[in-house]
Amino acid sequence: MEQQLGNEITPTQIDSFYQTHISQFLLERPLVKGVYVKIPLADAGVKNVRKWYIQREDEVLEQLEKYSFEHAADYLYFYDKWMPLEEVITKLPLNVSNPVGYVTANPHLELKDTAFYHFLHVDSVLSVGDPMPLDYAEGEIREMLMNIKRVDFMRQVRNELYNEAQEKGRILYY
Repeated sequence: MEQQLGNEITPTQIDSFYQTHISQFLLERPLVKGVYVKIPLADAGVKNVRKWYIQREDEVLEQLEKYSFEHAADYLYFYDKWMPLEEVITKLPLNVSNPVGYVTANPHLELKDTAFYHFLHVDSVLSVGDPMPLDYAEGEIREMLMNIKRVDFMRQVRNELYNEAQEKGRILYY
């Protein structure tokens, strides 16, 4: 069946389905874009990280990335993809009742616990109820379109089998 269906869903089909059914793609949890770095308190490069993590220039981000790979206990670059806020916020020594409001009001966070500095820069925030970004919804849309293709294919095969059986007189009506 998969061979007959093919698994080609084009970006145009995905975009069209998304635009037509955007009300079905509302966020159930907040999403963010940004960068997170966790470095030891004793690290000599804290001052540099403090400057770098809030900047968006490619050269600066490259310096931050190189430094983080060598010195950071944790590094997460997510400027280019949406991440659930709870996945990011759980990395922080922070307990707030309204994380969306907190990171919106404080897009540059520097927190400290007993062993580490935690740096979080939030570039973009989407709240519960906002439309899902297309790139975030794409996998779900692709699966929905494949399911529609499967159902249509099975319906077509069933109709062809029925018509063939009817033509050959193999259907008995009582």
